[in-house]
Amino acid sequence: MDPSVSDRIDSYLDAVTVVLPAGRRARAAIRAELADGLACAVEARVGRGAAPGAAAAAALAEFGPPAVVARAFARELLAASTHRTGRGLLLGGPLVGLLWVLAMPGAGRSWPVGPSTPTISQRRTPRSMRACAACLSG
Repeated sequence: MDPSVSDRIDSYLDAVTVVLPAGRRARAAIRAELADGLACAVEARVGRGAAPGAAAAAALAEFGPPAVVARAFARELLAASTHRTGRGLLLGGPLVGLLWVLAMPGAGRSWPVGPSTPTISQRRTPRSMRACAACLSG
Protein backbone atom coordinates (compact mmCIF):
# COMPACT_ATOMS: atom_id res chain seq x y z
CA MET A 1 0.00 0.00 0.00
CA ASP A 2 1.18 3.53 -0.80
CA PRO A 3 2.78 5.25 2.27
CA SER A 4 0.49 8.28 1.97
CA VAL A 5 -2.56 6.00 1.85
CA SER A 6 -1.23 4.11 4.84
CA ASP A 7 -0.72 7.37 6.74
CA ARG A 8 -4.28 8.53 5.98
CA ILE A 9 -5.71 5.23 7.20
CA ASP A 10 -3.53 5.29 10.34
CA SER A 11 -4.68 8.84 11.11
CA TYR A 12 -8.29 7.76 10.70
CA LEU A 13 -7.78 4.73 12.96
CA ASP A 14 -6.05 6.89 15.57
CA ALA A 15 -8.97 9.33 15.53
CA VAL A 16 -11.44 6.49 16.08
CA THR A 17 -9.58 4.55 18.76
CA VAL A 18 -8.33 7.46 20.86
CA VAL A 19 -11.85 8.30 22.08
CA LEU A 20 -13.05 4.74 22.73
CA PRO A 21 -13.95 4.03 26.37
CA ALA A 22 -12.11 0.71 26.44
CA GLY A 23 -8.89 -0.92 27.51
CA ARG A 24 -5.81 -1.40 25.36
CA ARG A 25 -6.76 -4.88 24.19
CA ALA A 26 -10.27 -3.87 23.16
CA ARG A 27 -8.95 -0.79 21.35
CA ALA A 28 -6.31 -2.88 19.58
CA ALA A 29 -8.95 -5.41 18.48
CA ILE A 30 -11.25 -2.67 17.18
CA ARG A 31 -8.35 -0.99 15.41
CA ALA A 32 -7.35 -4.28 13.75
CA GLU A 33 -10.94 -4.90 12.65
CA LEU A 34 -11.28 -1.42 11.16
CA ALA A 35 -7.84 -1.60 9.52
CA ASP A 36 -8.73 -4.90 7.87
CA GLY A 37 -12.04 -3.54 6.61
CA LEU A 38 -10.42 -0.39 5.24
CA ALA A 39 -7.62 -2.38 3.59
CA CYS A 40 -10.17 -4.64 1.87
CA ALA A 41 -12.21 -1.63 0.73
CA VAL A 42 -9.13 0.12 -0.68
CA GLU A 43 -7.90 -3.06 -2.43
CA ALA A 44 -11.32 -3.63 -3.99
CA ARG A 45 -11.37 -0.09 -5.38
CA VAL A 46 -7.80 -0.33 -6.66
CA GLY A 47 -8.72 -3.66 -8.28
CA ARG A 48 -11.51 -1.87 -10.14
CA GLY A 49 -9.01 0.64 -11.49
CA ALA A 50 -9.08 3.51 -8.96
CA ALA A 51 -5.89 5.28 -7.94
CA PRO A 52 -4.68 4.31 -4.44
CA GLY A 53 -5.23 7.82 -3.03
CA ALA A 54 -8.73 8.07 -4.47
CA ALA A 55 -9.52 4.52 -3.33
CA ALA A 56 -8.46 5.36 0.24
CA ALA A 57 -10.47 8.58 0.25
CA ALA A 58 -13.57 6.75 -1.01
CA ALA A 59 -13.14 3.94 1.54
CA LEU A 60 -12.75 6.44 4.39
CA ALA A 61 -15.81 8.35 3.21
CA GLU A 62 -17.78 5.09 3.06
CA PHE A 63 -16.83 4.20 6.63
CA GLY A 64 -17.93 7.62 7.84
CA PRO A 65 -16.50 10.27 10.15
CA PRO A 66 -14.27 8.92 12.96
CA ALA A 67 -16.55 10.37 15.66
CA VAL A 68 -19.59 8.51 14.29
CA VAL A 69 -17.68 5.23 14.02
CA ALA A 70 -16.30 5.67 17.55
CA ARG A 71 -19.81 6.30 18.94
CA ALA A 72 -21.09 3.12 17.30
CA PHE A 73 -18.31 1.08 18.87
CA ALA A 74 -18.77 2.85 22.22
CA ARG A 75 -22.44 1.77 22.32
CA GLU A 76 -21.40 -1.84 21.72
CA LEU A 77 -18.68 -1.60 24.38
CA LEU A 78 -21.16 -0.13 26.87
CA ALA A 79 -23.62 -2.97 26.31
CA ALA A 80 -20.90 -5.58 26.79
CA SER A 81 -19.54 -3.82 29.88
CA THR A 82 -23.00 -3.53 31.43
CA HIS A 83 -23.64 -7.21 30.82
CA ARG A 84 -20.30 -8.18 32.45
CA THR A 85 -20.93 -5.93 35.44
CA GLY A 86 -24.44 -7.29 35.98
CA ARG A 87 -23.24 -10.87 35.74
CA GLY A 88 -20.43 -10.12 38.20
CA LEU A 89 -22.84 -8.59 40.70
CA LEU A 90 -25.32 -11.41 40.30
CA LEU A 91 -22.69 -14.09 40.81
CA GLY A 92 -20.61 -12.24 43.38
CA GLY A 93 -23.38 -10.81 45.57
CA PRO A 94 -24.31 -14.03 47.36
CA LEU A 95 -20.63 -14.82 47.94
CA VAL A 96 -20.02 -11.40 49.51
CA GLY A 97 -23.10 -11.83 51.71
CA LEU A 98 -21.92 -15.24 52.88
CA LEU A 99 -18.47 -13.85 53.68
CA TRP A 100 -20.05 -11.03 55.73
CA VAL A 101 -22.07 -13.55 57.72
CA LEU A 102 -19.02 -15.71 58.32
CA ALA A 103 -16.93 -12.70 59.35
CA MET A 104 -19.42 -11.66 62.06
CA PRO A 105 -18.33 -12.42 65.60
CA GLY A 106 -20.16 -15.47 66.81
CA ALA A 107 -21.01 -16.72 63.34
CA GLY A 108 -22.58 -20.12 63.42
CA ARG A 109 -24.14 -19.71 66.86
CA SER A 110 -27.83 -19.23 67.21
CA TRP A 111 -29.12 -15.75 67.85
CA PRO A 112 -30.39 -15.41 71.42
CA VAL A 113 -34.05 -14.40 71.46
CA GLY A 114 -36.85 -14.19 73.94
CA PRO A 115 -36.87 -14.17 77.74
CA SER A 116 -33.59 -16.11 77.98
CA THR A 117 -31.71 -13.17 76.46
CA PRO A 118 -29.79 -11.51 79.30
CA THR A 119 -30.24 -7.78 79.72
CA ILE A 120 -27.28 -5.50 80.18
CA SER A 121 -27.78 -5.45 83.95
CA GLN A 122 -27.74 -9.27 84.09
CA ARG A 123 -24.50 -9.67 82.12
CA ARG A 124 -21.09 -9.62 83.66
CA THR A 125 -20.24 -6.04 82.93
CA PRO A 126 -18.26 -3.43 84.79
CA ARG A 127 -20.22 -1.41 87.33
CA SER A 128 -19.80 1.83 85.34
CA MET A 129 -21.47 0.27 82.26
CA ARG A 130 -24.39 -1.00 84.37
CA ALA A 131 -24.82 2.47 85.85
CA CYS A 132 -24.85 4.01 82.33
CA ALA A 133 -27.38 1.43 81.17
CA ALA A 134 -29.60 2.17 84.17
CA CYS A 135 -29.43 5.93 83.45
CA LEU A 136 -30.24 5.47 79.80
CA SER A 137 -33.08 3.04 80.33
CA GLY A 138 -35.01 5.39 82.50
